[in-house]
Amino acid sequence: LIGTIWTALNGGSYNLAGGMQTLGAGLWSVMCVWAFASEALDLAAGKGTNLPGLLLKWGLVGAVLVYWPEASTALYDAAKTLTAPGSGMPNLRDLYVAFTQGYRQMQELDAAAAASQIPLGGVVSQLAAIPAAMTMNLHSAIGGLVCLMCYAIVIISLAGTFMIFAMYLVMGPVFIPLAMTEAFSSFFYKWVGVVFSFFLVIPLYGGALCAVFAILGGSVPNLQNYTALPSLEHVFQLAIGPL
Repeated sequence: LIGTIWTALNGGSYNLAGGMQTLGAGLWSVMCVWAFASEALDLAAGKGTNLPGLLLKWGLVGAVLVYWPEASTALYDAAKTLTAPGSGMPNLRDLYVAFTQGYRQMQELDAAAAASQIPLGGVVSQLAAIPAAMTMNLHSAIGGLVCLMCYAIVIISLAGTFMIFAMYLVMGPVFIPLAMTEAFSSFFYKWVGVVFSFFLVIPLYGGALCAVFAILGGSVPNLQNYTALPSLEHVFQLAIGPL
């Protein structure tokens, strides 16, 4: 899915990247005329000249603009590697560990809560626990569905993040020429900041997946161990955790 997003924007009948590259070349010409005209006016007014620095900026911006198709593809591939197991996204084993840890923690709390209550003895205690077990089972099913929906939302959000990231990379040729002039360079720097922020956002989704599975594991009751009321922590986990 992530690869398809980039391919769709960089080829086919609707080549958005090619159109932005053409628009960026025209904008770069305009920015060059603007920058060199301003430098000439400053020189004529006796304000001195910064022509060597301007020529250096002209060369750097031009080089980045020419090689931007390859550079943008490299940046997108670098972000895509963050979704590989062990890089930024957790693999199934990590999610299973988060699930089992949450499950084990809730069972220990329930066992401690049951041990602190007055035992009713034998069959009577089991019968007394049936209403609580049925309620916990119902809440656990609802909480599990909500957590799985959260998991799906995280996956969809991750795909949406790559869509927005690809759009920003495709629009690079429009923002790169703006670095030629002081009047518009702030837009270029803001664009750079947004592009690199995605390399922090993507691993955060991996942490969100682990949190979702930990909540899902913590909301699962062990009906075989119910001989008394559940712990308050488990009730809170079922009621508030999915929200």
